[in-house]
Amino acid sequence: MRRCGFTLTELLVVVVMLGVISAIIQPKFQKVIDTYKALEAEHVMLSVRTEQTARCTLDRDYTNVLEELVSVPAHDSHNFSYRLTSTGIIAANLAKDYELVMKSYQHGGFCCRGKNGKGAGDCGDLIKNYPLCSEYNVVDQTGCDAPED
Repeated sequence: MRRCGFTLTELLVVVVMLGVISAIIQPKFQKVIDTYKALEAEHVMLSVRTEQTARCTLDRDYTNVLEELVSVPAHDSHNFSYRLTSTGIIAANLAKDYELVMKSYQHGGFCCRGKNGKGAGDCGDLIKNYPLCSEYNVVDQTGCDAPED
């Protein structure tokens, strides 16, 4: 009599192989997801920059109240919380230990730092290599009358 099917050993080998493959792929996939979440924050931060620049064009000062900006996409994100400063904007990741920072509206560049304001935090978990804020020298200009870099 001939049996059809798999032995327990064959099934065990397949399960172990799937476990090894998923253990290798999962961290790389997580980096891709984290990077796309950071791109969401970049989009909101660039919208804030555009709105703040428009305010300057109309001879109004920068605002520190996010709700006063009308053209900014929905900022009640599940991934980041946003905070305006006198010169730029900070997006703090809600699940990881890092913040994306736009130090200056005039410059518009991004840097990354740990949530405590020091170190890199989880910045290394992203595929996109943001410069660390401690090494990112942008002159902070306050107000709309500041010259562009």
